[in-house]
Amino acid sequence: MTISMNTQCDAAGHWCGEGNHLEEFLPSVDLLFVNISEGEHLCSALCHEGDRSIHALCKRFPNTTVVVTQGEHGCTVYRHGMHAIYVPTKPAVRIVDATGCGDAFIAGFLSSWLAQSAAPNTDAEHKALIEACGRGHAVASVCLAREGACVEPVRPRDLE
Repeated sequence: MTISMNTQCDAAGHWCGEGNHLEEFLPSVDLLFVNISEGEHLCSALCHEGDRSIHALCKRFPNTTVVVTQGEHGCTVYRHGMHAIYVPTKPAVRIVDATGCGDAFIAGFLSSWLAQSAAPNTDAEHKALIEACGRGHAVASVCLAREGACVEPVRPRDLE
């Protein structure tokens, strides 16, 4: 079993939930998906020592893999003790609406990642993470070419 989590903007600015429950829950999270802004806010809220970077967050929660989505600039995968993995996107063929692209990325990432069984900190895991990011980018680009939040599911033939 694996636990993944996607953050959302906290309009109240707390970022850790009532009673800081995120701080207690995060050690159980295998995959954390954030965009750049969410990542910065979480690091500020959770990293109490001077360094408030994604690396500091990974050091604080060493079993959590953090995937930072960067829109048209791709994504970067971080985990304590592992070199960051940057995976660029391919240029979008058609841009209609970005609504739901983050969720579509996560769906694509997880559909690839969960099919893998690579041991942590191996070349196989590195390759699996790159493939999962690539699948996430592909699904997000299909969503990007549609109006609205990808109401119709992305099918394998849509990725060709």
